[in-house]
Amino acid sequence: KEFEEDTEKKGLGTPATRAGIIEKLIASQYAVRKGKQILPTEDGKILIDILPDFLKSATMTAEWENQLLEMEQGKMAVYDRHRKADFHDAESL
Repeated sequence: KEFEEDTEKKGLGTPATRAGIIEKLIASQYAVRKGKQILPTEDGKILIDILPDFLKSATMTAEWENQLLEMEQGKMAVYDRHRKADFHDAESL
């Protein structure tokens, strides 16, 4: 519901990306399969409630994936990524 048009282009929302995330959530017992649905467990619901909004943002996740790709390609220094993370951490307080 919060996806922008270019979110999939940034690496979020593709079937390959979603599959890995879903499997990790199930393995960590934050979600379960029920037929064709993926539902949060009680622990998953608690996690959703306590996480700051910016960490639940699909746009933020896509931006992080984009930044990781830029680091792999040498277009962004790890130092720059840490500075951005510190800003967002302080913003959520």
